[in-house]
Amino acid sequence: MNKMKYIIITNNRKVANLYQETNQVKFYEFKDFLHILDKVQEQVYEGRKLLSDPIISHLEDAKNPFKSVIVSKECFEDNQEFKRIIDLAVKIATQLERPHDNYSEEELEAFRFIDLKLLQESSHAFDD
Repeated sequence: MNKMKYIIITNNRKVANLYQETNQVKFYEFKDFLHILDKVQEQVYEGRKLLSDPIISHLEDAKNPFKSVIVSKECFEDNQEFKRIIDLAVKIATQLERPHDNYSEEELEAFRFIDLKLLQESSHAFDD
């Protein structure tokens, strides 16, 4: 199978550290979930396709301050469906309650791990 090239957009240093050797990673440390979605939206509007879910998979994940999204490295002309998806994701994210800033380091580490696991589940389809 042809290995798809992709870009990971993240604010999670665990993800950045794990993938930086093998993939292109755009790492925005200290930026929030909404900022990451804005960066993903910019990439989609440049013609890249979404390769992982840009919004939370479960409502309890809304508390997670970390987000990692995979987009195609290649740009495509027909990208309307992905533009609609990312626009809706940004709209939903602006309406969600923001994660608070006073998590313990243990809680932050757990959130980083959850985000990493979700990303790894998404990326397996491209790494085979």
